Amino acid sequence: MKTRLSWFTTTLAVACVAGAALIAFFVFGYYSLGALLWSAVIGLALGVPLGLWASKRIKRRDPDWPPQDGLRKDAPAATRGPNGL
Repeated sequence: MKTRLSWFTTTLAVACVAGAALIAFFVFGYYSLGALLWSAVIGLALGVPLGLWASKRIKRRDPDWPPQDGLRKDAPAATRGPNGL
């Protein structure tokens, strides 16, 4: 399930990885459209899994994060579904 946190961390990770790759290309003297495109590809290929991993890690380590289904067992009955879940 994609949450707002995973969208945020994935976008941030892709931008950071792509930016670092672009800087590396510039340091080695590659100033071209190809360097820009390759850094975008590298950013997507490495940033998406990194962002999703970071989101899952944050959720696992936070004791107050609701479970996967979004329903807490200690929630009042009025906020639960029709089956009492």
